[in-house]
Amino acid sequence: MRHLHRISILIACLLLTRSISFSQDTALVDSLMSELKCAKADTSFLNLNLDLGSEYLFNSPDTAKFFIDQAFQYAVNLDDSSNIAECYNLYGIIGTIQGKYLTGIENFQQSLTWYELVGDHRGAANIINNIGVIYGYLENFEESIRHYKESYEISISI
Repeated sequence: MRHLHRISILIACLLLTRSISFSQDTALVDSLMSELKCAKADTSFLNLNLDLGSEYLFNSPDTAKFFIDQAFQYAVNLDDSSNIAECYNLYGIIGTIQGKYLTGIENFQQSLTWYELVGDHRGAANIINNIGVIYGYLENFEESIRHYKESYEISISI
């Protein structure tokens, strides 16, 4: 069972990291900040805040949350379901990074609801995988593996 757990965690990490960069690109952050200063209050402002939140995610979660909060407000005002889903995903990752696993799961569940609402199967599969990661951290391996399998099944059907 221990071997299966390690394989499950490895698969989860590989799936999670395919879309997330762990290192902060200083030049990119500077460029995004420069663009943000000139951006109008529209989807480009929302996307710049999401990009900045993603860049700070692993190195400075509190700073990431500031930018994600800005993006979330605009996504709600614009009724942008896809970006609301992504904000909840990022909130879930922050909760997970900070060891607040229940908060992480709650945010991932919110994200999943929004991704399902817009029919984004890839987004839903990613979120289900993220939930599996948390269950792995909690050493609830049955739930972890169940989520990984569900994520995998959705991914191969896309």
